[in-house]
Amino acid sequence: GPFTSRYLAGGGMQCCACIRAGRGLYFDTRDPDGYIKDARFELLDGGTGIRYSGGHPLPRETAARTGYDLPYSATVRPFAGGWFEAAAIYREWAGQQRWAVESARRTASGARREIDDIALWVWNRGTAAEAAEPVAALQKDLGLPMAIDWYWWHNQPYDTAYPRYFPPREGRAPFMRAVARLREQGIFTQVYTNGMLWDMDDPGWADGGEASAIMNADGSVKNHVFNAYIPHRLAFMCGTGEPFRAKMTAVAGEVRSLGLSGLYLDVIGCACNTECHNPAHAHPAGGGRYQVQGFRGLITAIAARCPGFPLSTESCAEMFLDLLDAAIMLEPSAERLGWWDFRGHGEVVPLFRAIYADGFRLFGNYAIIDGVPPFDPLWPDSGRRATERDWQALCPDQFFVEIARNVVWGLQPTVACLRNGHLQNPKYAREVEFLKQAARFYHARREFLLRGRMAPPGELETPTLTVTCLRRMIFTREGEERLIESRLPAVLHSVWEARDGRRLLVLANISTVRQACRWSGRDRQVSATLEPRQFAAVALS
Repeated sequence: GPFTSRYLAGGGMQCCACIRAGRGLYFDTRDPDGYIKDARFELLDGGTGIRYSGGHPLPRETAARTGYDLPYSATVRPFAGGWFEAAAIYREWAGQQRWAVESARRTASGARREIDDIALWVWNRGTAAEAAEPVAALQKDLGLPMAIDWYWWHNQPYDTAYPRYFPPREGRAPFMRAVARLREQGIFTQVYTNGMLWDMDDPGWADGGEASAIMNADGSVKNHVFNAYIPHRLAFMCGTGEPFRAKMTAVAGEVRSLGLSGLYLDVIGCACNTECHNPAHAHPAGGGRYQVQGFRGLITAIAARCPGFPLSTESCAEMFLDLLDAAIMLEPSAERLGWWDFRGHGEVVPLFRAIYADGFRLFGNYAIIDGVPPFDPLWPDSGRRATERDWQALCPDQFFVEIARNVVWGLQPTVACLRNGHLQNPKYAREVEFLKQAARFYHARREFLLRGRMAPPGELETPTLTVTCLRRMIFTREGEERLIESRLPAVLHSVWEARDGRRLLVLANISTVRQACRWSGRDRQVSATLEPRQFAAVALS
């Protein structure tokens, strides 16, 4: 069926391409202001043709006009190559935009130095004993700077009650002591908040929720029930919603007072660009650029309230490159999440890193060592699973694929839901060792993988593996999980160019056996043999 991507509500950039057998058709829009827009593809005549259409919703006040000047240009052109060559076309324009230029300036000024030093992120949830202690233990073993993205620190069940977070779940003083211990150990510590949702079924909704919300054309509030166990409706906020902006700015100030290193603002980067018809808002109803500009205003207000306080969001939204410092990405765990179903005919690629060489820092995956997502103790017990299978035995390669993708794609390595039991149980020794190897390998090559530019990948000759993967997220009920098979190269690879022109071939053997591979680029060939579950780097120039 048709595939539609909305800019900054599913798509982080304004380019796309259709590619077959080394030739493609490239499309983009070149909008520096963030207007609401769509890209739609539809296969025709049994796959022999394709229809592309770009959508630009009009403000309601102009929708009846007979003429309208599109406030940006669009590109359609054929090209030779694959996804990397398509990225290069967009990069010529995107790299000159204010968000890219200012982002590079911020990095050069040292504003992101603390984040640049991070060798490994841990996306953890729960109490200090559950979330913080394993991070501290792993950091002592690893001996490199680490970071924790701490969820479920707040005094409400996850995915309810937003934007109420305080006091911390274990109390203000104990929480501050835990944060101080982490920071004394050199662990960058940020906490979760939701930068775009307000709980309609919470008493706090009366204090400005509807006045801030996105309204659909029929006057209803745009909302979604995310929590499968406590079915509260979470309403989407408009970027111009003043009560919400004031509350989130105040939340940021209170978070900083707890002694934290930074703040995570969920959802903004992946779902901010939707038409709003709220009559209480100053913007025209319908299409426009007010959402992006409004959320840029929110982030700017938080930065003014908390200067020098790193901010991050979900997904690689280019329009916020100059304002944010980091973003979490879940694409390395595409099979686990089930957001994409390629049925063996596609792959996830690091398009953003191929376009933006010096943007905000990307980290993240949903790589869980034992395959068991966490369960918030503040949720009702009726949601708990009665049994768990040995997911490690059923899916022995999945974790290694997710961690290897982090490194090969130039993302800061990440592990999710790490517990002391994973570190202490010999059953998981291979996973823990691979995680540490990934962190050391990445950190030692940051001049390429962090600060460098992705170069043309060339071709790698390597066997193909069938990897069994668990498709399961945090709200997947017992019996609804799926085991799927994914066909992947035994050795993942990428090529990177440092600022001084040196190039590096990066290899990761995700298999359990030694693998020989052969890489071919434009000017040379390289043969290499990798031991099982091993990273390797080959200097190309």
